[in-house]
Amino acid sequence: MKRIIVIVQVITIVLLLAIVGCSDEDINTEVKIEQTYLYYDDGSMESGTSAGALDYQIWTRFTKPSDWDACRITKVRIYVDEGSQSFAIVGQDDDQYNSGYYRPASSVNWFNLDSSTSQSTGWHEHDIENDNSFYNSQFFVAVECLSSAGPYIGVDTGSYSTDRSGFCGDGYNVVFTDVDWGIRIYVVPATRAGEIVEESEGTWLEPEVIDNNSLEFKNMSSNKLSDYVE
Repeated sequence: MKRIIVIVQVITIVLLLAIVGCSDEDINTEVKIEQTYLYYDDGSMESGTSAGALDYQIWTRFTKPSDWDACRITKVRIYVDEGSQSFAIVGQDDDQYNSGYYRPASSVNWFNLDSSTSQSTGWHEHDIENDNSFYNSQFFVAVECLSSAGPYIGVDTGSYSTDRSGFCGDGYNVVFTDVDWGIRIYVVPATRAGEIVEESEGTWLEPEVIDNNSLEFKNMSSNKLSDYVE
């Protein structure tokens, strides 16, 4: 019995010494992860457009970095073409592929990234503080209209990525092949406990002065934005 008690005491002392010898840094290791920028416009906004209806989404399709299991959005950078506008920022992780295009799987299956925000003309960054993660290779971030008055989002018609921009709402889900919206995001790999995001300065392409001629819709039957405007 004495031998067993002695052994237990020795083990206890060894464990205590091991714990005392560990610093806080050893116990609570922080892994710094840098943000990655995703955007497809060329930095020059030639015009602006609005979905023009309550609860419509003006969306951009993003592609998750191929070596990431999932990603989380930390900021959304938006270009507003005209005036001071209020809107929501929403996301969707479900896609459908038909007629040769990726698009959101549903016009209603969006979740809030920021339920209500606003900004004036030009680029502005919006911090995203919720924990929504995106797992699909293709996912969507949209500006959602809180009224029929806007917002008017910057339109790049100069050098763009084909079929990454569109509208949806009220049964419509249109992909455009001739524009990019002024919507960009910062992403990090979906984080685990102990990881922190390392803020890094971005090298965004800033837009040139646009021709302040905002666009209006006239039909919903084409994949060319030019067919939708007067």
